[in-house]
Amino acid sequence: MLPYFAVMSLATIFVLLEDKLDTPRSPLHSVGVGALWLTLVTIFVGARFEVGGDWFAYDQRIDRLRGVDAASILSWDPAYDLLNWLAANLLDANVVFVNLICAAILAAGLIAFCRSLPRPSLALQLAFPYLIFVVGMGYTRQATAIGLIMLSLVAIPTSKTLRPLILLTLAA
Repeated sequence: MLPYFAVMSLATIFVLLEDKLDTPRSPLHSVGVGALWLTLVTIFVGARFEVGGDWFAYDQRIDRLRGVDAASILSWDPAYDLLNWLAANLLDANVVFVNLICAAILAAGLIAFCRSLPRPSLALQLAFPYLIFVVGMGYTRQATAIGLIMLSLVAIPTSKTLRPLILLTLAA
């Protein structure tokens, strides 16, 4: 329980810092602070061990894909199965590697989305109890899709139609 409390406390400190600064920009807009949060959320969510409702099912899933022909995996969930297949067959990795990749996508989407809001640090802090702790650590594929959706939402005002559509297609 202590790691959860520590990371939420750190997020709360950033909210308080955001209130005290006399600048319109949040600390989260800094490249260093953004990279720190990206790394922290990725490791916190992705490096979990036997945490989440999907842990054992996904651990078995990656083991079943070892030695399987790549063409046979592209059925129900092609992107996630391809990532698992690559991890199992080319990298000899386990489900933690897959979770780290998926957590990085969630974290990138979350940080980008929070940066687009008026109070980025507050948005990030509010995301911890449910989006990160429950969804991110309990539903890997859905959390990855949410990260891609957040990236597409951020891309809408700044890009043409193609980038958000590609991100939404990947999320689906």
